[in-house]
Amino acid sequence: MSNKCADKFIPTFLRVYFHSSDWRALCQEWQQGNQAEIIKGIINHGLAGFFYQQLRAHPEWGFPVELQNGLKAAAQVIALQNAVYEREGRKITTALEQHQIPYLILKGFSLVERLYEDSGIRPISDIDIYIQRSDYARVRKILVSAGYQARMTPDYRGSLAEFIRLSEAYSTEITYVKSLGKSNINVDLHWGMDGLWDGSPLKDLFSIEEFPWMQYQRRAQIGPWDFSALSWEMQFLHIASHFALHHQFQGVKWLLDICLMLKKM
Repeated sequence: MSNKCADKFIPTFLRVYFHSSDWRALCQEWQQGNQAEIIKGIINHGLAGFFYQQLRAHPEWGFPVELQNGLKAAAQVIALQNAVYEREGRKITTALEQHQIPYLILKGFSLVERLYEDSGIRPISDIDIYIQRSDYARVRKILVSAGYQARMTPDYRGSLAEFIRLSEAYSTEITYVKSLGKSNINVDLHWGMDGLWDGSPLKDLFSIEEFPWMQYQRRAQIGPWDFSALSWEMQFLHIASHFALHHQFQGVKWLLDICLMLKKM
């Protein structure tokens, strides 16, 4: 169901952040809109951490404390969840490097160093790791030994074993999951960048797999975690193509990533 107040407030907020609108217009939208729905929409779009950080950094905007308070709990949940993912990511990349397996951390955490001031701001729902197809069996062994299991998509009606076989043969990614208490840690292994199944007509239109992704990398740093990621030029190409092919240009969070790259790089 559409949230018209949030759908109007969020773009205005981002225009203010990127200096293409006046903060007074934003305050007016807040005062005239359904404030509970605005807060709900910000949270549902995964923007609570970013908006909360900006409101704290810009007291001159004069927003009432209710908006910050409404986002604070959701922002704290994002920070806590990201901390768990960060810890798991560090364990996995340490194991990969100990086994001398080339890899790249994609999206999410790989954007923190330059785009976001803190690893707890942008919500992380999985750890995306790009590997070479020839290394998949070794990486799978590392994940299984760490307590991860392959997971099939909810709409697949066959067995897990059959799903794994088909994914390994015809897909370019597969998800592994580990339960930690009431939460799940998701790790998406990619041996392709386009996320398309073999035979998809889109492969002929977007020759993404022809790019030498592994040749263009950098070392990224989040606190004590040091890992391999795409160079910023290739990072932009990947984020833009992922936003188009995988998300069909839907999702403010992904659009914000792209806008921040254009602003800060």
